Amino acid sequence: MVFISGQTPRQTEGQRLSEASFEIQVHQTLANLMAVAGARGLKPDDIVNVNLCRHTDCGEFDHVYRDYCKAPSVAGALVQLSFIDFDVEVDAVLLDPAGAA
Repeated sequence: MVFISGQTPRQTEGQRLSEASFEIQVHQTLANLMAVAGARGLKPDDIVNVNLCRHTDCGEFDHVYRDYCKAPSVAGALVQLSFIDFDVEVDAVLLDPAGAA
């Protein structure tokens, strides 16, 4: 298993997208997550946990998530994260099909 935590909507140059729309923040966060996971040959279908700041964002997150993953919605947890500057943070556990951790 591979554990990736603390993925937020930051661009590769370090620019924080905290003022961007929720949809843009989700796209950037998932792109960041998949860059890390992809380096291990892992795919979006293996994401199992997501933290969001507001429960009202769940539907919109799922809509964007489907652009990355065709499997059913991720099993997730809604956690109040009022101490971060972003509307989304993703922690993921991914199963490595090669069996290497």
